[in-house]
Amino acid sequence: MVPAGEAVDAALEDLAGHLDGDDVVVDGGNSHFEDSVRRAERTAAAYLDCGTSGGPAGAQLGFSLMVGGPEWAYRELEPVFDAVATGPDGHDRMGPAGSGHYVKMVHNGVEYALMQAYGEGFELLAEGRYDLDLEAVARTWNNGAVIRSWLLELCEEAFREEGSDLGTVADHVAGGSTGTWTVQEALAQEVPVPLIYAALSERFDSRATGDGPGRFSRRLANRLRYGFGRHEIARREG
Repeated sequence: MVPAGEAVDAALEDLAGHLDGDDVVVDGGNSHFEDSVRRAERTAAAYLDCGTSGGPAGAQLGFSLMVGGPEWAYRELEPVFDAVATGPDGHDRMGPAGSGHYVKMVHNGVEYALMQAYGEGFELLAEGRYDLDLEAVARTWNNGAVIRSWLLELCEEAFREEGSDLGTVADHVAGGSTGTWTVQEALAQEVPVPLIYAALSERFDSRATGDGPGRFSRRLANRLRYGFGRHEIARREG
């Protein structure tokens, strides 16, 4: 569980002299899937790329684990995955090397689009015809509505803690690497992903809009990132 990038290669280099074909290495970060394929080919041990979703809350609730790599290695570690995930239904082998991180990459692209959709809906409610308690709206939607979800629970949390106007939360949405990878892969495969692309573009645009009030939808996305990942909340003055 180290950050994607050079840190993974450094950890593997430290382990290299201690590994053989009977060992299993699990990369539980969110590396680029092509890096995972390369590492699997160069590592003496069986290499499992394990896309991990659930944020800090997963430490108590269990994670969702998307695993790629040799089937025998996955089977050997099933008891570990059962313990770390939400249970047997919270993990599965996606396929060969790279597939776990590939599925997690697309998962994050979907996450971007869902956050954007919630943001736009609540922006319309915030700017619309009625003076609404958005925490009450989110709570009501989360009880039986078609669009209920953990992200919507985090919207409810955001409005409860920041207010319906989101207080000082800034129009600045950080992150973007996995969403960028998703769009790049969609271009390579010639698969249209207009919603994911638009959500990624909104993130990029949020970083060039100055310190004004900005768009409500992007401010909500900023706060949601804190909710599921405890990422720092960018705030504006006043």
